[in-house]
Amino acid sequence: MMIGMMMFRKLGRKRYLVGFQDGTTAGYELALTRIEAMLHSELKKLARSKYEENKDVRVKELVWVLSKVKGFYRVAK
Repeated sequence: MMIGMMMFRKLGRKRYLVGFQDGTTAGYELALTRIEAMLHSELKKLARSKYEENKDVRVKELVWVLSKVKGFYRVAK
């Protein structure tokens, strides 16, 4: 139950938390759907950003999130 409860650190101005209700694959699939939607919106914002110095930091944060997602997806399978 505690897996994934505090999966994300602060990303941009928002803090993203994903909590799994149980350890089943369905719980992971729901969380992955939320994560995918969040990453898509963050990448769109990043592409529109005109501040170059912020892009490097944001890309590193997104890569960190993606590495966590891959780990949780492996556990779900």
